[in-house]
Amino acid sequence: MNTVRVCPSCGKPLSADAPQGVCPECLLKAGMGTASGSEPSAEAGSAPPAPGEIAKLFPQLEILALLGKGGMGAVYKARQPGLDRLVALKVLPPRSGSDAGFAERFMREARTLARLNHPNIVAVYDFGRVEAPNIAVPMGEQTKPAATGPVVLHYFIMEYVDGLNLRQVQQADKLAPRQALEIIPQICEALQFAHDEGIVHRDIKPENVLLDKRGRVKIADFGLAKLLGQEPQDLRLTGVKDVMGTPHYMAPEQLEHPQEVDHRADIYSLGVVFYELLTGELPLGKFAPPSKKVQVDVRLDEVVLHALEKEPGRRYQHASQVKTDVETITHSSGGATAGPVGATDAYGDVEEARQQVKGPAIALLVAGIVGALFTPAFALVGLYLLLRDASESGSAMPVLPAALMITIGFAFLAASVVMIVAARRMKRLESYGLALTGSLVAAFGSPIGLPIAVWAIVVLTQRQVKKAFEHKASADARVAKSSHQLVRWALAGAAMIVLMAVLSAALGLLARASARHRLALQTPAGVEAPPSFPADVLRRYKAIALDLRNLKLRRLELGRQYTDAHPMLVQVQHQITTLEKEKADLEDLFPALLNPALTASEAALLRIFTTADRPISRDLTLTDDGALAANCTSNQTFQLYEVANPGVDQCRLIYFAKIKTENLVGRAYLEMWVVFNGGGQAFSRGLDNTASGSNDWATYQTPFFLKAGERPDAIRLNLVVEGKGQIWIKDIQLEDVPWNGK
Repeated sequence: MNTVRVCPSCGKPLSADAPQGVCPECLLKAGMGTASGSEPSAEAGSAPPAPGEIAKLFPQLEILALLGKGGMGAVYKARQPGLDRLVALKVLPPRSGSDAGFAERFMREARTLARLNHPNIVAVYDFGRVEAPNIAVPMGEQTKPAATGPVVLHYFIMEYVDGLNLRQVQQADKLAPRQALEIIPQICEALQFAHDEGIVHRDIKPENVLLDKRGRVKIADFGLAKLLGQEPQDLRLTGVKDVMGTPHYMAPEQLEHPQEVDHRADIYSLGVVFYELLTGELPLGKFAPPSKKVQVDVRLDEVVLHALEKEPGRRYQHASQVKTDVETITHSSGGATAGPVGATDAYGDVEEARQQVKGPAIALLVAGIVGALFTPAFALVGLYLLLRDASESGSAMPVLPAALMITIGFAFLAASVVMIVAARRMKRLESYGLALTGSLVAAFGSPIGLPIAVWAIVVLTQRQVKKAFEHKASADARVAKSSHQLVRWALAGAAMIVLMAVLSAALGLLARASARHRLALQTPAGVEAPPSFPADVLRRYKAIALDLRNLKLRRLELGRQYTDAHPMLVQVQHQITTLEKEKADLEDLFPALLNPALTASEAALLRIFTTADRPISRDLTLTDDGALAANCTSNQTFQLYEVANPGVDQCRLIYFAKIKTENLVGRAYLEMWVVFNGGGQAFSRGLDNTASGSNDWATYQTPFFLKAGERPDAIRLNLVVEGKGQIWIKDIQLEDVPWNGK
C-alpha cells in the first residue's frame, strides 16, 4: 500500500525529500516569520485595535481610518486639528510594559529616524509610547513567560502620503520600464541620504516604496526592521537574535550573517525591486537578465546584475552609483526602453566572453603580486651597494650595478601595478587596450609572467572576446574614459619610477664624485720616473732616531736611581754611543744621494694603510696577520689604494710595501701612478726591485720625483703580478722626501 505524506500545518501533499516533514512554504514561515519581517503577522496574534479604540489613546489626533496592518504594526490615517494637516499614525505591535529593552531601543532608533529629512523619505513628526490596558499582547511578543505589567503601544506620527505603494501600483496596472527608470533614481537618492546618516533600511520592497499623486517617491519604514528585529549591540537587552527583512528581497548576508549587514544590503534589495519593476517577476533561482524578458536597453542588465551580486564587495558600493548609471543610460537612449538589435544575443556573448577571460585575469593578478614582491629585494640590494661604496675611501664605486638594481626593482613595481590594474579591468571586460598592455608587460614584468602572458594574449585576440570588450565599452562610455586616465596615470607612475632610479644613481655619484671624477680624466700617456736610492737607508735612519729617543729617556730615568758607574747606565750609554755613530754615518750619505741642503729628518710619512682601509680591487683577501693575499693564475694588476689631493710638490714620493711570494713563476713589483690636473699622468714601477719564486717577507719600494709646481690630484698604488703563483702584501705606506730638482 502506498502512503501519501501530508504537511501537518497546511495539509498539502509532501514530496519524498521534504525537509523536517513540512512543506517548503510552512518551513519558510517558521524560519522567517511573515513576509514583512521577523514579527508575527496580525493574523498570527490579535487583530489591530479599531480606529475608535485607538482614538481613546491619542486624544490629540482625529483617527480617520485604518490604512493597513502587518507584521510591523498598523497604520492609521489621522488628522492633527491644531495644525490642520493629515498624518499617518504608525502603531507598533503591542509590547509588555516590562520589556525595558525594547523601550530603550525604540527611543534610540526613533531619534535617529526623526533626523531623516529628505523629500524622498517619509518624515517622522513625533514618536512616543502610550499604555493600553484594554489591548492584549500577542503570544509572539511576550519575551518572558512570566512577563507582567501594563501593555504598551509604541508609535510614530509621520507624514501622510496620499498615494499608493509600488505593490498596489503593480497590481492595478503593470509599470512600464520607462516609469521604472524614473522611480529608481529617486529611491537611490533616499537611500544614499540615509546611508550617509549611518541608517540602513533593511527591508526595501515595493510595499515600503510609496508614490504620491504627483509621482514623487516616498520610502517608508526606515529602520523598523532593525527596531523590531535585533542588532548585535542590542543582544544584552533582549537576548534575541532575529533575521530582519523580507526573504525574497533580502541580501544573502542578511540570511547568513545578519549581525554583519551594512548599507550594501539595501543595494541588493534595490536590485530586486528594479528587476521586478522592469520584468514583473522576482529574480529567483537562475533568472534571465531583464533584456531577455522585456524590450529594455541591454545596458540595464549590467546595472541590475551588478546590484544583485551575491558578494557585497562585488556590488555597487553606493546607491548614488546606481542612480548615476541609470540616468546615464536613460539620457543617452532618450528614455527609450527597447534595446539595440540583437541585444539579448549580445548579452549571452558577453557572459561567455566573461567566463573566457576569468582564468587569464586571475593568473595575471597573481603574476602582478609576485612581481611586486621582487621590488623590495632589488631596491635593498641597490641601496646597499650605494651606501657601502659611498663609505669606502678609495674604492672604485660600482654606481652602474647599484643604479641597475634599483631601476630593476622599481621597474618590477611599475609592471606589477600595470598587471594588477589590467587584470581587474580584464575580468570586467573593460579597457581592451589596458588589458592587452598588462598581458604584454607580464611577459617580462614577473618571474612567472611569460606563460600567463601567452595565455592572456591568445584569449584577448579572439574575435568574440574583442566584441565583448567593445560592447561593454559602449554600455558605459565613462569606463573607457577612466581606462585612458588609468593608462596615463600608469605612464606617469613609470616615469616617476625611472626618475627615482636616476636620482638614486646620482646620489651615489655625488657621494664619490670628489674622488672618482679625477680618474675619469686620466690618459694612458706618461713617462717613467728615475730610480731612487734604496729605501732601506731611509727606513734605517728613522728606526735609529726612534731608538735613540727611547734610550735617552731610559738613561734619564736610571740616572735618578743609580750613579753613572752603575752597570745598567753604562750599558745604555754604550748603546746610545753606537747608534749616534751609525746615525752620523747615514747622514753623511744624504748629500750625495739627494742634495746638500737635505737632511734625513725632513722625510715625512704621507700615508700608512692599515687593515681598516679596504683595497679597491675585490680580488684580494685579508689574512689573519693583516696581509692582502691573492692566488694569481695569469698576469694581473691589483689596484690597492688611492690618495686624493696629497698636497705635495717638489719632493720625492716613495711607495713602500712588504711582499711575500710562493711558487711565483714570473715577477711581482710595485707600481705608482700620479694623476695631474688637466688629465696628465705618469707612473713609476719598481722593475729594479722585483719579487719572484718563493720568498719570505721583504721590503720593496718604488719612487716618483715631483718638480716645483707639480701638485698631483691623486696618487694610485698598485701591485703588478706578471706570471702565476701566490703573493702576499702588507705594511703599505707612502712617504715624501723634499727634493730640489728642477
